[in-house]
Amino acid sequence: MNNRWLGFLTFLAMLFILSGCCNSLPETHCPIEGLLLGIDDLPGNNWVESGSRSSQGAPMRIGVERIGTSFVGDGLFDGVLHDIYKLENEKSAYHAYEDVVEEEFSTSKYLSEWSSPVELSSLLLSSDVQRIGCNIFIDTGAEECRLLAQYGPYLVRFSIRSHVLKHNDVASLIEDVDRRMVECLSPK
Repeated sequence: MNNRWLGFLTFLAMLFILSGCCNSLPETHCPIEGLLLGIDDLPGNNWVESGSRSSQGAPMRIGVERIGTSFVGDGLFDGVLHDIYKLENEKSAYHAYEDVVEEEFSTSKYLSEWSSPVELSSLLLSSDVQRIGCNIFIDTGAEECRLLAQYGPYLVRFSIRSHVLKHNDVASLIEDVDRRMVECLSPK
């Protein structure tokens, strides 16, 4: 009887271990803090970091990790936002993308539909799925460009609004975001 009991307990222990009983966090490829753009990455020298570079800086309350920051510029409502959310897995990240993409590219408070200028539509990103677009913010007339992208278990939100926005600068920033995410997800 003892051997049966011991065998049963061993079976349960193995089942417990193999079933992934615990909700462990996904493997960390890189520190999430290193994925954010810094002030030196932004075009010009008229930006001041106003964000916290913490989970408080990422407004959506999703994911197992999140971080965000923001920068303000010289013009009224000029600014940069960069948020990164690490979700449980790729499927969760894709669902999060699907949940927010329409809201992220809403035309409320914007002049027209979001569109990608040639400098942005020709970008070849490594993300699983993304949307890039630019529009005119009605309240100030400043142009804003946004990126929403899913990279594996990560959801990335980036936007820049400026009265002197150059699409080549935006393309460089988006390519920098893409490079950081690719480096993060590359096998070490």
